[in-house]
Amino acid sequence: MLKRHVLFEGVVFNRGRGGRYWGWALNGNGRKALVELGEAVYCASGKPLPRGARIVYLDGDSSSIDRANIALMIKGKIKKTPKKKIKATS
Repeated sequence: MLKRHVLFEGVVFNRGRGGRYWGWALNGNGRKALVELGEAVYCASGKPLPRGARIVYLDGDSSSIDRANIALMIKGKIKKTPKKKIKATS
């Protein structure tokens, strides 16, 4: 069963249509915006989301916020999330 919401760095992300989680958090440009949970986790590693990239969940579960589960898809190739300690709770 999918969770209705997920808590990440003090921000509540609610499940939207399509099963992805969205919340008002800092994006890669240091501004508060409506971002997808995977983007918030990626940006917490200290880098903005590259142009044209999209977040993929390696296990297919968009509520799993383990950074080992999140990767970027750029031009059909998957790149792993940069390593940095981040605090995540669900």
